[in-house]
Amino acid sequence: MSKPVDKVLSLSNASSGDRRRASAQAAMWAFRKHDADCGSSRVQIARLTVEIDALKLHLAKHKKDFSCKYGLRSKLGKREKHLKYLLRTDPADYAATVRALNLKNKIATK
Repeated sequence: MSKPVDKVLSLSNASSGDRRRASAQAAMWAFRKHDADCGSSRVQIARLTVEIDALKLHLAKHKKDFSCKYGLRSKLGKREKHLKYLLRTDPADYAATVRALNLKNKIATK
């Protein structure tokens, strides 16, 4: 494609929702184990991490958005449940996922 078309179609011109969806899709592609993998624990943890980071950025600007706070807490709980499941079923995969996403390893110490 030509340079003007690339400029128009770039993600810098997209809405914040489209940018978040694109980064969640990229996380899915990076953490999947095989071509058809879209729902394994490590993929869901990566997608939830992307969504959590987006909600944290939103809450930094809009401190009184209580519905967003509720959604953030809900996603944090889901991610923690997936992390506990991954630790229980595959500790090596858990360690690799936590390291790749720069998450704190709170669950292993409990």
